[in-house]
Amino acid sequence: MILLNNFYTIEHIKNNAQECSTKIHIKTEHPILKGHFPQEAVVPGVVILQIAKELLETHFSNALVLTHASQIKYLVPIAVAQFEMVQFDLSFQINEQDISTNMQVSYNETIFCKAKLLFRKK
Repeated sequence: MILLNNFYTIEHIKNNAQECSTKIHIKTEHPILKGHFPQEAVVPGVVILQIAKELLETHFSNALVLTHASQIKYLVPIAVAQFEMVQFDLSFQINEQDISTNMQVSYNETIFCKAKLLFRKK
């Protein structure tokens, strides 16, 4: 896990067989944020994808590789001065080694990102 406990911490997890809903707290002083729009630090899109990967790895207790991403929509930037807490809702289907995932990142009524992601177990 590259970012867990370094860039973010897990505040709350609610899991079942087809879903993982996780509330995280972003560490607002992390160096990643200093280089991404320093006047108003936002979480880079690639970091959002990495967090989703790490949350699924935690859920499945298995290393994963992102093999395909589609329909990625960054709707609202996660400006950390305003949003330190965000929620990752991941619904998934498992087919042999592949995990097909729908991701939504939000806080209350604000939706930051939606995507369809395909992961493969290592």
